[in-house]
Amino acid sequence: MTQQYDLVLPACGSAGYSILIHENLSVLAKSNIPSYTGGVVGFSTFLQQRYTGRPVRLTGSVSYAGYVALRTAKFEEIIMKVVMLAAGIGTRLGQTTAETVPKILLRFGGKTLLERHIEIFRRKGITELVLGVGFHHVDIQREIETLGAQGFARTVLNKDYEQGNIVTLSTLRDEICCGEPVLLMDADVLYDESLVERLVNSRHPNCLLIDRAFVPGDEPVKICIRDGEIIEFRKWLSTDFDFCGESVGFFKFSAEIAEQIMHHTDLSLRQGRQNEPYEETIRDVLLTSPRGTFAFEDITGIPWIEIDFAVDIERANSEILPRISKAIEDGSLVRGVVENNDPSLALTP
Repeated sequence: MTQQYDLVLPACGSAGYSILIHENLSVLAKSNIPSYTGGVVGFSTFLQQRYTGRPVRLTGSVSYAGYVALRTAKFEEIIMKVVMLAAGIGTRLGQTTAETVPKILLRFGGKTLLERHIEIFRRKGITELVLGVGFHHVDIQREIETLGAQGFARTVLNKDYEQGNIVTLSTLRDEICCGEPVLLMDADVLYDESLVERLVNSRHPNCLLIDRAFVPGDEPVKICIRDGEIIEFRKWLSTDFDFCGESVGFFKFSAEIAEQIMHHTDLSLRQGRQNEPYEETIRDVLLTSPRGTFAFEDITGIPWIEIDFAVDIERANSEILPRISKAIEDGSLVRGVVENNDPSLALTP
């Protein structure tokens, strides 16, 4: 039986000839694949050099033991796109008119958030970044050109950016409904790159990121979990749950769910709900989908912060940025994430 699986290959060990993928099936290096002419010896090195960290699609025949035989398998790289909401004015930062810049151009450690996004995405195998822009969109385009990222990042203009961010989401319809898995992300977040790694590597095709270590209140968008399922997703809660956490504002959607979200977005706008937060359209689809359609990755302990207020800028510089720098230097955070990651992404001996 031929089946198809989307995955991101982890690094192969020198003696590892099998890799666990979605549904805990194994890929066995029994033979060659297109563009590989060597034997079994050296196959792990080939996989590591060619595909590690890059989203790929595996099509092959599943044997009685649940293995995908590589002699009939096909590897092809998936064009995984990030669609990012970056059109807002950021009035809550309290900047003066002279100081006002789009939040994606705020600098931390000498780099704009945009530069940090691009660097992380390129390292994690993302092939394209599309920004929904509005406020000072010319400045954002200029930064893309300054970074030499014209071939990687591009913009889509929302002329009505002063309305709710659901309007920006609607403007990005053609980018989101691309027929492939897509990442949808807020632009105003400073984060350790392992957040993106967790999202891309997740075995769940429709995935939210949850942080249980958050300050309760009306501001955070919350994800509520009961019996291992997401049962609520919004700022204001009126249901019982086992635990809840804050949404990072980073999502992975399958092509089918992306289409449904955009359908609900169109419906909301036709009903005059253009000032609603875009998360409401995700909630509409989440709560009406069959059990198990959506899942989450718990990223508690990984440093990140959404930049909404002036105090967030202060905390980003004094607390979050040093933690990110430390994680990069000693690698301890990355090791911890790998150790606690879903076993379906581990290497087999």
